[in-house]
Amino acid sequence: MVNEMLIAGLLLAGTVDHVLEEQVRVEYTLRNQDLWMDVALLESTCEPIEGMHVLFYQDGIIKCFCGGKND
Repeated sequence: MVNEMLIAGLLLAGTVDHVLEEQVRVEYTLRNQDLWMDVALLESTCEPIEGMHVLFYQDGIIKCFCGGKND
């Protein structure tokens, strides 16, 4: 599933900026611009922490790196 999302261009790589009760703010770079996206924590497949690198899309985080419950 992750490979299909990469091919479709829907999956992004970023760094967790803030973790709130229901949302995670992820910072990422697109076309040399630093951007942020709020992602639902409920739909995420891992437990992100601030500073963690993640693969994500608009509805949730797919993969956490450097820790988390599904690393």
